[in-house]
Amino acid sequence: MPKPRIVLFRHAPVDFDSRIKRIATTLHRGGFEPIIISTEPAGGESGEFLLGGHTRVIRVPLQAWPTEQAPKPNPNAGRASRLRRQRDVYAGRVRGLDVASAKSVAKWAITTAKLCVVGSLTVKDRLVTRGKAVRAKLRRSDDPFEGLDMPRNLPVAHNLVYTLKDLLVELEPDVLHAHNPLVLPVAWAAARELRENGRFVKLSYDVREDFAGLPAKEIGNPAAHEALLGTERAFMPLADYVMTVTESHAHLLQDKYKLPVLPETVVNLSVFQPMVGDVTVREAAGLGDGVPLLVYAGVMSWARGIETLIESMAHLDEKIHLAIVTMPLPHPMQTKLDPLAEELGVRDRIHYLDPVNQANLSYYLHGADVAVHPLPGGSPNHDRTLPNKLFEYLHAELPLVSSDAKTMAQFVVDNGMGNVFTTGDPVDLAEKATAQLAHPVPQAHLHELAEKYSWQSNEKMLIASFGRLTDFVGEEPSGPFGSTEVDPVA
Repeated sequence: MPKPRIVLFRHAPVDFDSRIKRIATTLHRGGFEPIIISTEPAGGESGEFLLGGHTRVIRVPLQAWPTEQAPKPNPNAGRASRLRRQRDVYAGRVRGLDVASAKSVAKWAITTAKLCVVGSLTVKDRLVTRGKAVRAKLRRSDDPFEGLDMPRNLPVAHNLVYTLKDLLVELEPDVLHAHNPLVLPVAWAAARELRENGRFVKLSYDVREDFAGLPAKEIGNPAAHEALLGTERAFMPLADYVMTVTESHAHLLQDKYKLPVLPETVVNLSVFQPMVGDVTVREAAGLGDGVPLLVYAGVMSWARGIETLIESMAHLDEKIHLAIVTMPLPHPMQTKLDPLAEELGVRDRIHYLDPVNQANLSYYLHGADVAVHPLPGGSPNHDRTLPNKLFEYLHAELPLVSSDAKTMAQFVVDNGMGNVFTTGDPVDLAEKATAQLAHPVPQAHLHELAEKYSWQSNEKMLIASFGRLTDFVGEEPSGPFGSTEVDPVA
């Protein structure tokens, strides 16, 4: 029997998506033929690459619909976010009773008025989008596109249909595996065409976020967000297989979308393998072995609690340093974070460092003493998540000071991995970090946890699930997991 072909794809480049690369590697180890489509920025890299020396990666730059076919985008998309940023800039320029401050106050007031107008238009856009979905439902339409307004409110998803559909059809997959709601429309469009041509392809969807439960700071354009939720509502029930990252999210999805089968839980664990590398965060920061070092590695945004982490440095002993591993550097947030750190007198103890490739990440992070994850609790999405960074810290054998985001905090406490601080409280964060530095979790215990909570523990389930989708008996993986680097074809 030929190897079942599984095409995995997402809306963005694959390079920093460890999950899709691990799934593809596991499928390869199980005897399938995985192919990854990596959607690059417009004008970006194209061509054939290899994951781990064995799996095809096809880079495809995003293309917009031809001008004569492209509907007009929503003119309000992103305006509210831009106006909020402008208003914040004007507010930051108010220093006192001088002329410049008075002008900034006036501009702040004008921008606030514009924001109110755009806000009302945005509400109207959201109502229009919801109205279309309701009308389609009342007509009992079986066309998932009918109730959406993708060209207007979700142009990226619309352009992905134009960019990827023909390629997905040409590859003749047995399973189309979508990794984001933005690619659900193109997944369905390709599946529909393939089925009309006599190839009954299966549709698989990996749900990695509770998009309806995102905190307000992570929602840029409300109309686009509403369209994104509508996309997931329309297409998820059409999937033959759904997976997600936590059990609580699996039950939420089944209840919300009336799914006949409970989505499978595939926790975003790290690969258990020896720590190898040439440099650690300590060395990259230029710090000696005796300097206490905290580390945060990951996305920087105002919704991730970074400000609380910076503020906590003012409540820590002046010997303690912080390494922030992120990209790009210099990071746009530094324009506000650096003045805050200067004001608190801690800037010289904060080190912004570039990331390293996945194969060397555990070794790199292991150079710190304690990891910190300040992700704020309180929003449904954050409270349900088990971030991949949690397991990257665990596989670097670092104790963790975690926020009280519910699922992550419960994991840390139940497994004796570290301790938990109150969201948004820099004093409590500092106290918990100090306690962990003084009495760290034994490394032997962390090593045992890393072996227990490893990606390899997901492989048997994944191979069985994709085997059921394709009527294929997969092989049991053996030997080292191997590299997940993406390199040009030699």
